[in-house]
Amino acid sequence: MKLPVSFNRNRIVLIILSFFLVAGIVLYAGIWHQASAKKNTNLQTERQLSPVDQSERELFEIINQQRKGIHLQSFDPDWNLFRVARIEAKRIASLNSEQPATISKMLNSLGYEGNDSQVFTLHTKKKAESVSELWRKSHQAESLGKIKAPRRIGTGYASGKNGRVWVVLLSTETSTRE
Repeated sequence: MKLPVSFNRNRIVLIILSFFLVAGIVLYAGIWHQASAKKNTNLQTERQLSPVDQSERELFEIINQQRKGIHLQSFDPDWNLFRVARIEAKRIASLNSEQPATISKMLNSLGYEGNDSQVFTLHTKKKAESVSELWRKSHQAESLGKIKAPRRIGTGYASGKNGRVWVVLLSTETSTRE
């Protein structure tokens, strides 16, 4: 097969144009992919910023709104306290017969002074009862209003054989962490 004369004359030009076309497509795909990767990374980062479940966050916000309502400083979230509170809530909700480390031992291992913390527990067997309703009914809601010192807070939630359980852990700012 014989190529047309115009092709032979412009072969170099066509090769260069083909090269630029392929390079342009690769470059465009690379830029597009990087932009979409950045977009997905931002979404993933936003989801990972908070290790707190919805129910735990809801109780945390209820407590801080209550404190703001009586003109007290809101509690600062502490992810270690959230973790310990969740472990304790799971233990209570599961009716586990094994006795794991107590809360004070867990807090001491994380650098908190065990005597410097308070634990509040909310428990219900009703599936329809909301955490805000349960918190309003509890006598513990009033006692948190009496705490004037700045504190760190963590809330935990679990459901199991023993119903739905929320645990609230408070610790003072003077813990030995860091």
